[in-house]
Amino acid sequence: MASSPDFLACARPTWKQALDHAQRWLVGGCLLVLAGCAKDSGPKPRHVVVFVLDTLRADHLASYGYSRQTSPILDALAKRGARFDRALAQSSWTGSSMVSMFSSKYVAEDRLHLPGDVTTLPEVFKKSGWHTAAFVANDILNAEHGFERGFDRFNKVLTYEEAQYQPIVEWLSGLGSEKSFTWIHLIEPHDDQGDYGPPYVAHDDPKSFRNASGVLSQERLGFLQTFAAQQGLDNVDQELEAIEGHIAGYDDDVHDVDRRIGQFLQVLSKTGQLDHTLIAVASDHGEGLWTREAYWTGQREKAMREGKPRTLRNSLMQTHGTQVHRELLHVPLLLSGPGIEAGSVISAPVENMDLAPTLVDLAGLTRPRDWQGHSLVPVLRGETVPERVQFSHTNYASSVVTKEGLQLILPTEEGRCKEGLDTQLYDWKTDPDCRHNLAAERPADVERLTKLCRERLGQGLRGLGIRLSPNSEAALKALGYAEVIPMTPHPPLEQIGKMDTNLLLDLMEEPGTTCLLKVELARELRKRTLLEEDRLRMQRLLSGEPSERVKEQLRQVVFGEAPVKSG
Repeated sequence: MASSPDFLACARPTWKQALDHAQRWLVGGCLLVLAGCAKDSGPKPRHVVVFVLDTLRADHLASYGYSRQTSPILDALAKRGARFDRALAQSSWTGSSMVSMFSSKYVAEDRLHLPGDVTTLPEVFKKSGWHTAAFVANDILNAEHGFERGFDRFNKVLTYEEAQYQPIVEWLSGLGSEKSFTWIHLIEPHDDQGDYGPPYVAHDDPKSFRNASGVLSQERLGFLQTFAAQQGLDNVDQELEAIEGHIAGYDDDVHDVDRRIGQFLQVLSKTGQLDHTLIAVASDHGEGLWTREAYWTGQREKAMREGKPRTLRNSLMQTHGTQVHRELLHVPLLLSGPGIEAGSVISAPVENMDLAPTLVDLAGLTRPRDWQGHSLVPVLRGETVPERVQFSHTNYASSVVTKEGLQLILPTEEGRCKEGLDTQLYDWKTDPDCRHNLAAERPADVERLTKLCRERLGQGLRGLGIRLSPNSEAALKALGYAEVIPMTPHPPLEQIGKMDTNLLLDLMEEPGTTCLLKVELARELRKRTLLEEDRLRMQRLLSGEPSERVKEQLRQVVFGEAPVKSG
């Protein structure tokens, strides 16, 4: 095995030399042993390392067709293993997506907790005698929500501090003949959620793309300019320049996390364990990056509540969590190591929830019977597999995508209530940016896919929703989910009539109150005699409420049926 540079040297100014070295050994002769692996009975891994790169869109990696060289390490890793071109996440926000990935089950509501009655991916390895460790940089993936289950060692990682990576290095350096399973969840390229400065900051990597231009296609530019004109938005040229700069910042973040992966792979190479390690690279969801108009929920609603003027940037979807369009669901999935034929490119549609049974299968272990995901080993062998649709869900809409690339987006009741969403149908082959809703033109496809979507919803996890401790609520707010994920407990409907009017109004004002709950609260307020100060509070609510359904109820309270008394 060729020698490797010291890991810590990669963080110093000469890191490019280390990166070049990493690329050479990734694609060099030291890894050619993998090319000879038999399809049917290849060697089993001694170690399994799963990298989950938070918020990474597949189409911002060069190996997935991106024009910028953001990912030399991941691209080289794809060449020495298998790249899945059509992997989709089961949600566009971390909680639900990671619950699905670890439990190999669909989700039918937003949730943070792993189900207690399901054996999770790390538990399978631990119960089989493997040593297990997790290094997690996303605060909501914590012990409170069950993500420590199955791990001998569970570490929180502060990824913007170089020293925080040392425990990962020490763990990987110590891997030997005893089997191990490792989950490394890095937060980059998730946005920094700061009120000031750019949303994407590569903390340790030179900003090689920040000042570049030309990343927006003519289609994207045309869409953005037309949208701005239709909405009467000002400062369009400056906004377009800022959007290009921020997308470049996202690309710098991708380059930064790519370099991190190279550092960790160097450790495995230096200790001689890389050839014995099955590497998986996945992402929990993508990122909007101003591809389409935002739902009111989220940053758009936050800007409105804070009284900020409308701009091109705060009117479009920058982040994630509510929508289920392609840019938020299409994620990278790479496998490399024992049992994986080098240079494999898989075009079959797969899902993130397939990762758990695939890793268990490749390790020679037995999968739990209640997992819903499919092992991808038959796909890797080139076998014909049954046709399937890919399913994803958020609080506002569900999605199914067919093998042919036809996507149905079916609104939830909350999506219809708060966002006024209608059913949408897109053809990814002819309309990859999902601009032309075909639902009215193809009712038979809508009917067929609606049935499939509801079948998946019927199979998905329900019952827990979002239950938050103060620490978890703070973590959600820090990651920008406070306006995306309903965070206000929904009181039983029979208790609403017993609540004090001030409490009803307090709930109406809470950012985390669902649209459906607001409708019920407003209906109750219509029955009451209100003070003038109550009416003024409701007028303020009416002026800032995005939902037409809620506004209809509020108007009846403020101007219609509810009697108002003075003093």
